[in-house]
Amino acid sequence: MFFREDFEALIPWLDNARGELSVLVHADTGDDLIDHTTYAYWLGKEVPLNLEGF
Repeated sequence: MFFREDFEALIPWLDNARGELSVLVHADTGDDLIDHTTYAYWLGKEVPLNLEGF
């Protein structure tokens, strides 16, 4: 978890450090389904998510 004010510094570092991995970055609003869909931001190739648990 990181804070909004860290986003601009962290995301470029994470994008560079992830190599061939895909990374899902999302908000933490308390609504897990919305956080993992509407507020999802992918670094790398988007990966299909199993959303049945939400």
